[in-house]
Amino acid sequence: MKKLICILFAAALLAGCYKDDINSLKKDVKNLKEQMAQYESLLDALNKRLYITSYETKDGSYLITMSDGTKLTVRNTSAFITIGENGNWWIDGVDSGHSAKGEQGSAPTITIGSNGHWIINGEDTGVASHGQSGQAGSSASEIISISLVNGVMTFTFSDGRTINIQASAPEITIVEPAGGFVLDKMKWVRISPQIGSSSGATYSWLLDGEEVATDKDLLYIFATAGTYTFQLKATNGVGTTTRSVTVTINDKIYTNWTTEVYDFMRAPGQYANGLPTWTAGDDAAAMLAKVKTALTSKSLVSLGGYGGYVVMGFDHTIVNKPNGKDFIVNGNAFSSWGEPGVIEVSYDANGNDLPDDEWYEIAGSEYNKPTAVHGYKITYYNPTTDTERAEGTAASSVRWTDNKGGNGYLVGGLYKWPGWAGDKIILGGSFYQLKVNEGGIITTTPFDYGYADNWPNNDERAQIDIDWAVKSDGTPAKMKGVDFIKVYTGVSHYAGALGEISTEITGVKDLNLP
Repeated sequence: MKKLICILFAAALLAGCYKDDINSLKKDVKNLKEQMAQYESLLDALNKRLYITSYETKDGSYLITMSDGTKLTVRNTSAFITIGENGNWWIDGVDSGHSAKGEQGSAPTITIGSNGHWIINGEDTGVASHGQSGQAGSSASEIISISLVNGVMTFTFSDGRTINIQASAPEITIVEPAGGFVLDKMKWVRISPQIGSSSGATYSWLLDGEEVATDKDLLYIFATAGTYTFQLKATNGVGTTTRSVTVTINDKIYTNWTTEVYDFMRAPGQYANGLPTWTAGDDAAAMLAKVKTALTSKSLVSLGGYGGYVVMGFDHTIVNKPNGKDFIVNGNAFSSWGEPGVIEVSYDANGNDLPDDEWYEIAGSEYNKPTAVHGYKITYYNPTTDTERAEGTAASSVRWTDNKGGNGYLVGGLYKWPGWAGDKIILGGSFYQLKVNEGGIITTTPFDYGYADNWPNNDERAQIDIDWAVKSDGTPAKMKGVDFIKVYTGVSHYAGALGEISTEITGVKDLNLP
C-alpha cells in the first residue's frame, strides 16, 4: 500500500509539473507572437515608406503613430534612448553622463554588453540595462531598445538587427502673397500655414516672445503701423519646428463712425413708423436703406419696444486695447432718463465681410443679476391680421407671447405696428428689469454700465470695453477686436404719456480713433 501511495504522489507531482510547463510554453508562444507582430509591423511600415509622426507612453507601452494614421504598440520592456539638450545620451529619461558622438543623420549602434551595461556606438555608458534581454536564449524578435536620434527612430532587436524609420517633427510651409504680408492697421492679419506631420500637433504663435494665439491659423490685428515678426512653433510627439514670418502694417485714416447697416427690425412702439419715417410702399430693404442713411449721418433711429434691433458695421475693425474702453454707442439718454439697449459684438471670423459669425453679448452690470432672463424670445402679432385677439381689446393693442409661457397685450394709445413688418415679429435675446420712477416727473434709474442709450454720451459710464464680451455660457469671449455691433432694446415698460421705453441711437464711435 505504501508503494502505491508513493507512485500516485509521484504521478500527481509529474502531472502538476507538466501543467506548469504547458502554461509556461503557452505564455512563451504568446509573447513570441506579440514580438513577431511588432517586427512585421515595423517591416510593413518600412516597405510602405511611412514615417513616424508621434509617440507617447500609454498603459505601460510605447504607442507610436505612423504617417498613415496606423499605430504600433511596443512593450515598455524596451529602453528609450535619445540625445538630451546637453548633448549626452539619455536612457529612460536619465542622463548617462556620456557625450553623444556620431555623424549627423546616422542612427546609433546599441547593444547590451556582457557586463549588463548599455553600449552605444561601442562605448560603455555605465548604465545598467535593468535586466533587459539580449543575452543568449532571448527571442531574436524582441525589441530591446528604441532610440530617437537626428530625426530617425531606431528599433534594436536582441540579435543585433535594427530597423530605422524616419521620425518627423511638423513641417511648416507659409506661402506669402506677392510682395509679402502687407496690410493696413485695424485690419485682420490672416495667415494659414500648411503643416506636414500634423498628427497630434499643437501650435504657438509668438510676437515679441509673447504667445498671442494657439490655433494653427493666425488671426491677429494691429492698432498701429509698423513691421512685426511672428514666430510659429508647431510641436508633435517627435519634436518642434519653428518658422518666422514678417508682416508690414501701413497707416490708414478711417471714418470714426458707423459706415454700414446690415439688418434692422423695429419692435412695436410710438415711433414704429418714424425715426426714420416709414411711408406706404416701403419694404424691409427700403427701411434698411433709410436707417443706414440716418446712422451714417448721426441721425436718431428708434428701435421700438423690447427686442427691436439694428446691426452696424465700420470701415475698420475696432481693436480691443489692452487697457481702457474701446467704443461707445451714442444715444439720446440723459442722467435721469435712459432706455437701455443690449449690445452684442462679433468679428469677421470667416473673412467674408458679413455679420454671419458668432455673436457675443457685452455683459453689463445686469448680466448676472437674478432678475436677468437670457435666451428670451417674444412674438408680436399684427393687430390688423391677428385672428386670435381677445374680444374687446383696443384696435391698436398688440398681442404677444413668449417662450417662458407669458402672454398679453401692449396696451396704450401710443403703440403702433411697423408698417412693413407683416403678420408677426419674432425678437429676443437677454431681458432685463428697468426701474422706472413714476411719481410726479417720470424718470428711470440707469444701469451701472455696459449698455446703449443708458447714460449721456459724454459720461464715461456710457463707454464699452470689449473685454466685457461673453460667450453664450457666460465665459469671457477674449476678443481681439469687433467688426459688427448689434443693439436691441433690452427692457419692456410703458411709461404713460412718454410712451414705451425704446432704445434710440445715432451710431457708434471708436474710442481708439480721434
